[in-house]
Amino acid sequence: MNLLKSLAGVVVLGALLGVTPSRAAYPDRPITIVVPFPAGSAADANVRVLAERLKTTLGTAVVIDNKAGANGLIGTKAVVGAAPDGYTLLYHSTSIVISPWLVKGAPDPTKTLVPLAQVASTPYVITVRSQLGIRSLAEFVAYAKSRSGALACSTYGVGSPPHIALELLKQSAGIDVLHVPYRAGFAGALVDLESGQLQCAVDLPANVMPHVARGALATIAATAPSSLPSLKGVPALSAEYPAAAVVGWSGLFAPIGTPPE
Repeated sequence: MNLLKSLAGVVVLGALLGVTPSRAAYPDRPITIVVPFPAGSAADANVRVLAERLKTTLGTAVVIDNKAGANGLIGTKAVVGAAPDGYTLLYHSTSIVISPWLVKGAPDPTKTLVPLAQVASTPYVITVRSQLGIRSLAEFVAYAKSRSGALACSTYGVGSPPHIALELLKQSAGIDVLHVPYRAGFAGALVDLESGQLQCAVDLPANVMPHVARGALATIAATAPSSLPSLKGVPALSAEYPAAAVVGWSGLFAPIGTPPE
């Protein structure tokens, strides 16, 4: 709601400050929000709710354009290269500030984009196949230590926040767990979790908790403290391993050079 009020306030402020009559008030045509993740993903669901509210507040159509791939790099480059006129925005996650350190050619968001607002934040959840019988972080660490390299754990990409959380846990707990990135995200990992090819996953609560509810997966920990109802009773990883705490966020960006009004 604060974002919506802020954006509406920017439009009003522009008028009060004397936008020239020859220049149409923003927005006077549809706004495109590029989402660098697949349709149906948690990020996509979040931004579609936001788009509906923006449509009502700003009085114009808001189009969602999914440009998935390369851990968000394809969509990011599309917006970086777009006209800085306020009609092409980017909805991205924590990965946008990680990619430049890992991927050659990834745009530096501090030099190519203007941050508009944070939209959401969330921890990630570490889950295991229920058949393993592991029901706590301590049991998970003990299992990993007794079977070095035997656990395979999925995330939605190399350098993603869940991947960083997994690596920090491995380092903090002194365990060896195989990281298996899935380009298709949790939907692809779930098939291998249920067949036993994977033993664990680090992913968004929205993706994993329905499968915890039906008994296919068991929660071990959240990567940070949370007030989410779905994570009530799930211990925070930071209680045992403070250095492994990770919080993900998402927000809106515009191409650098976009006029404030």
